[in-house]
Amino acid sequence: MALAAAAAAVSVAFPRPAPPPHRRAPRRHLAPRAASSSPSPSTAAAPVYAPTPRDRALRTPHSGYHYDGTARPFFEGWYFKVSIPECRQSFCFMYSVENPLFRDGMSDLDRVIHGSRFTGVGAQILGADDKYICQFTEKSNNFWGKKNWGAGFPRKWYWVEIEATTKEPGTALRAPTMEAGLVPACKDTCYGDLRLQMWEKRNDGGKGKMILDATSNMAALEVGGGPWFNGWKGTTVSNEIVNNVVGTQVDVESLFPIPFLKPPGL
Repeated sequence: MALAAAAAAVSVAFPRPAPPPHRRAPRRHLAPRAASSSPSPSTAAAPVYAPTPRDRALRTPHSGYHYDGTARPFFEGWYFKVSIPECRQSFCFMYSVENPLFRDGMSDLDRVIHGSRFTGVGAQILGADDKYICQFTEKSNNFWGKKNWGAGFPRKWYWVEIEATTKEPGTALRAPTMEAGLVPACKDTCYGDLRLQMWEKRNDGGKGKMILDATSNMAALEVGGGPWFNGWKGTTVSNEIVNNVVGTQVDVESLFPIPFLKPPGL
């Protein structure tokens, strides 16, 4: 699977250089292999965890909870990934909420007024060895989310190229569907081989100085699912006019100087 994106916005901290390649850890345990050069428990440095500052300049755009309290159809999900390079294992945490206006599910009256909809909250974990667990409820009355704590729009544009491949079959995960709600509809793996390259974008839209060339053998990739259950290939072509429009830099925040005039998510 390969993906190339032009003028993509990046508002996250750059990844650290990938560690030297590791052979895949044994399937039955997570314990890293012992090494003679490993520090003793008394001298090993304890990890330091610090919360992300709310005013950090580099933060994922549009992160947060964007439900506005209306009756419009709504779905939102959040994804967090924790990796352990020493044993080449990952844990992906995925949380989602669907139509939270109906906190106890839809009543018969709700369906008459709004039509039938799927509701609920889901928690999914894609864990070590691509193993999977899921918890779901049709009620969202115990769900809470922080509102728009990271809203913003990219202020600088880059050329980005991403190439990712894997031979892993993937594990079925749940995704929102119009026909059946949150059901198995895609396949993911955390054993992807990925290369990410970034260049500064010149005024003419071309590639400038390379600022990042990073690789990983622990990339989380979507490798299949509906409606592409079988292999496929595709090509796309865009003319010069479209390329120039897509590459135009626009200060979106200046278009909405008054906060309450901003559309949801900006």
